[in-house]
Amino acid sequence: MKKGVIHLIVIIASLSLIGVIITQLKWVDRAIILRTQQFNFMIQTGLTKIENELYNNKKLLQSGVISDSNLKTKDTLNHIDWFEKTYCDVIDTMMKSNFGCFEAHKDYIYGLIDANNEKIICGNYSSQHIQKIFNSKYKISLARVYEKNPYTLAVFFPDEKQLITRKMFIWLLGISGLFLSILVGSFLYIIFNILKQKKISEMKNDFINNMTHELKTPISTISVAAEMLMRPEVTDHCEKTVKYANIIYDENMRLRNQVEQVLQISILDNKGLKTNPTEVDVHRIIENSVDIFNLIVKEKHGIITTDLSAAHTIINVDELHFINVITNMIDNAIKYSQEKPEIKISTSNKHHGIAIHIQDNGLGIRAVDRKHIFKKFFRVHTGDVHNVKGFGLGLFYVKSVIDAHHGTIELIQSEIGEGSVFELYFPFNFNKINNDEHNFTQKQ
Repeated sequence: MKKGVIHLIVIIASLSLIGVIITQLKWVDRAIILRTQQFNFMIQTGLTKIENELYNNKKLLQSGVISDSNLKTKDTLNHIDWFEKTYCDVIDTMMKSNFGCFEAHKDYIYGLIDANNEKIICGNYSSQHIQKIFNSKYKISLARVYEKNPYTLAVFFPDEKQLITRKMFIWLLGISGLFLSILVGSFLYIIFNILKQKKISEMKNDFINNMTHELKTPISTISVAAEMLMRPEVTDHCEKTVKYANIIYDENMRLRNQVEQVLQISILDNKGLKTNPTEVDVHRIIENSVDIFNLIVKEKHGIITTDLSAAHTIINVDELHFINVITNMIDNAIKYSQEKPEIKISTSNKHHGIAIHIQDNGLGIRAVDRKHIFKKFFRVHTGDVHNVKGFGLGLFYVKSVIDAHHGTIELIQSEIGEGSVFELYFPFNFNKINNDEHNFTQKQ
């Protein structure tokens, strides 16, 4: 898929998701507004009902249809006097009856206000609630009930917003938020994977291009050398025959190593890395590897120095893989160095193992690339330098080998134009670590 098409799909999908989120938020906001209106209507209806009940009870008392005994009182005063003397108890009972959906004395606070004296006669309030009762938007006049004293019944809700959204939260906000979170999470996951697959595709294309170029060069060289060997004027000269035969041999070995590297990664992906651990002297491997690369470095007028200070140098590793790790790291240091490579290899003992530091004066690695350098097919951007060859498999292979031996590899320092320092750590006996983990698992 073309890069522009992917970007267009991402933009359209992002805008669509934003539209869905905005629409959902609008619906939630509208639902809260409707719920608030319903709440206000319910409270005002409750207050109106209380006022009507008080008025009707007063009328019934005046007409003698009901008596104080019907209202469970032992008061001996006349009906009207009894009613006016006990209205606080009556109102409290009615408040609990009409606002029973809320927790009594917690979700609602009410008070009976005497407008003439600007004080509250009774209610379930405390001192900090007085001003809020006076300022409440939920009020009803009891002038019909108490003609001599124009009282006002007021109620307010300390947690009004929570009360409004409490019942709708689970069904509307909760479920809506859950589905919206799933939608956003799924969208981000899909976009992340699309971009990841796009990057992998680009890296594989680069790998194929690099591999084609890398394999074509030795094949062409072998072909030319073979043609030269077939010429009569060459076959009569032993020196030329040996020369071209050596070229064929060297290029064949180069071709074989490149194919072997690709095959190693293929096996690593399919079956995992298999190791055959033996006791290996780290310093011996490093010195041998340095001897191999010394000629290449000297041709570039560079130098490889060593500071092998580790006191304990015997570790339990797969020797072949360990040699490949060291040669890969030195080869990388040479490839990415400046015109005159300056490479330093040092060792030290650390945490029941050995640490190997490989320092170069190369191009350095940008901060944005550092977290990707151990990924398969990834190659560090080399700017104007175009002669750095490879498949982007070296550091991936190195990290895979070190991980298999329970070691670590870190880029501990890197400056653009000044070089990099890698630290490789191997425990003395990774087999013992494997056995300890195995025994621990068995005990569990």
